[in-house]
Amino acid sequence: MFATANQEDSLKDLSRAAEAFWERGQLMQAEETARRALDGQKQLLGDGHRETLRTATTLAGTLKQQDRDDEAATMYENILQTADEVLGGDDLVTLRVLNDFGLLLQKQRKYDAARRMQERALRAYIAHYGEEHSSSITSMTNLARVMKAQRDYAEAEGLFRQGLELREGLLGVTHPETMDSVRFLGELLLETDRGEQAESLFRETIDRQVALNGRNSSDLLQCMSSFAVLMLEHGRTDAAGDIAKRAAETRRQWKDKHALDTVDPNTLTSLNNLAGVLQSCGHNSSAEEIHRDVLEGSLLVLGPDHPNTLSTYSNLAGVLEKRGAFAEAEDLNRQAYRGRVRVLGPEHSRTIASMADLVNVLAWQEKSAEATELNISLVDMKRKVLGPDDPSTLWSMFTLGVLYERQGELRTARDIFNTAFEAAKTACPSDDPVRRSCEAACYRLQHVRDTQD
Repeated sequence: MFATANQEDSLKDLSRAAEAFWERGQLMQAEETARRALDGQKQLLGDGHRETLRTATTLAGTLKQQDRDDEAATMYENILQTADEVLGGDDLVTLRVLNDFGLLLQKQRKYDAARRMQERALRAYIAHYGEEHSSSITSMTNLARVMKAQRDYAEAEGLFRQGLELREGLLGVTHPETMDSVRFLGELLLETDRGEQAESLFRETIDRQVALNGRNSSDLLQCMSSFAVLMLEHGRTDAAGDIAKRAAETRRQWKDKHALDTVDPNTLTSLNNLAGVLQSCGHNSSAEEIHRDVLEGSLLVLGPDHPNTLSTYSNLAGVLEKRGAFAEAEDLNRQAYRGRVRVLGPEHSRTIASMADLVNVLAWQEKSAEATELNISLVDMKRKVLGPDDPSTLWSMFTLGVLYERQGELRTARDIFNTAFEAAKTACPSDDPVRRSCEAACYRLQHVRDTQD
């Protein structure tokens, strides 16, 4: 009996360790640990035990975060069926699965199914907690986001406004979750061609934050950054630039009072987004300065292998490439690529993106042999993961052909261009940049003799 209890506790500890790995972004370790815990819990406790279902939900979440959505969906479906049968539809474990599964379905653009899931979750949360509870409001917001994705704007706006009002009353007007509600409502206003209303909402919210909390607030920095990103995404570049510059000044005042090793991870994300807006608006020196701070803070707070840290390597490298600092950009891209292989695995979309970034920076420096070797591996990986006719695969074939062309291997380049163009004629519309680039390369080399001929 004691041995069984100890074994149950050990498996519970293993499950919590998997959750900790997941929260730190160590997804491969999280998956491996969750699988070990789940196998043991199924044998010891059974499929329908609360702890077994919690571990299974954690495992499904790690799969989702690795973009293995089909695997995650199958797991969520099985977990939900078991939780419904064993625990009941109103149990909190069941509600967590409903919420997480609904978010995955939304990510997969299966909006009707996602909406049904979120509607069921909202009814259950309100029945369990009442309307004026954080979990109920979060569920309400998730449902509104699905409605917005379906372009059911009137219903979505009503729920967004209701959620905002509830959060203001429950949490206060400056709480981060209240700011999330402002952001979601503002995004809907932008999508429905009410940009002036959205801009007014954002500016009033920022002014209210400053009046109540002052400028020395990470919450203020986060909301300003998110508002600037939304403005940029919806083509309101001037407003985005204005908010971003104001946020950059706030960040300078805030930085003077906070060491980077004490920064909240959410603030690092906001700073990273802010740097991206500044870069898009042409403020490259300010963007580089912030990216460097984000990298330093991420290394201290999150560690070198956290996915956000690895993204920061890539982001800083992109700014450096723009000003021609290719050697440092190459080093950063290498660290991002190697880290993503280690943490996310070689087939993850971000790992493949890092591989392409490294090819590009090598090519800029005329390191053609290494760039070619890596580009060959990139094409092979994209063929395996995305398929041989995916436009991204064809673009990497085009860049490989360009590398061979630069080295005078024109027959090889011509063969690659022809193969890519034939596939692009079927896979891409006539005005697609991939198809047009492949077509132009084919004509360019059509009558050119190889230096080896």
